[in-house]
Amino acid sequence: MKVAIVHDVLSEYGGAERVLQELLNLYPYSDLFTAYTKSEILDTFFNKLSASRINTSFVQKTPLVDHNTLVQAICPLIWKFFNFNKYDLVISISFYLACNQIKVPKNKHIQYITCPPRNIYNLMDKRPLQKIIPYTSVIKYFYYKALRSSPYIIVDSNYIQQVLKRLFNIKSHVIYPPVKVPMSNPVRKNLKYFIIVSRLDRAKYIELAIEACNFLKLPLKIVGKPNDLYYGNYL
Repeated sequence: MKVAIVHDVLSEYGGAERVLQELLNLYPYSDLFTAYTKSEILDTFFNKLSASRINTSFVQKTPLVDHNTLVQAICPLIWKFFNFNKYDLVISISFYLACNQIKVPKNKHIQYITCPPRNIYNLMDKRPLQKIIPYTSVIKYFYYKALRSSPYIIVDSNYIQQVLKRLFNIKSHVIYPPVKVPMSNPVRKNLKYFIIVSRLDRAKYIELAIEACNFLKLPLKIVGKPNDLYYGNYL
């Protein structure tokens, strides 16, 4: 069986990329399709993936790779360029760039939704570009059409399942992402500080933890790297 796996973008390493790793392990001979990649992510986390199996869009060779919001604005166009006619099964892992918009025969496409594009559906603040270029309604149209194009919708949590039901009246199945759960809780002795280990992304709302600890006068340490310099400075 010839399998294609479609992933929004490989520009950072988070939960969606862990899901991708597991799928690549399950389908070791599958081909990967994505809007664009960054070499440091491939070299660090996907170094066993041969270059011949990676297919990127026209965005890869443009300055757009450093402007993710612009890429989102044209994402319906990006996904139309890929051809999946030769594949028996296509699995898409979609979030910010909504790669589930790919054109695939109905019974061949499994959509794994980690989250609808948050800034499009008011699950977080809108990006400044949305106020300049009114592309929100366009993305909404193609995203809804994509969700209706396949009967196989999988989500990563009960929360996202409820979001899809509320926003689109769409049924989905929950398959939790790979998480290593410790066998027992760590023993707490003297509390020295609280710690957050996370990608410093606007969608994580790290500022809420900072505000809470400031209000309660509790020590907090944050470990992570901002993918948005303005957000990093804000924190």
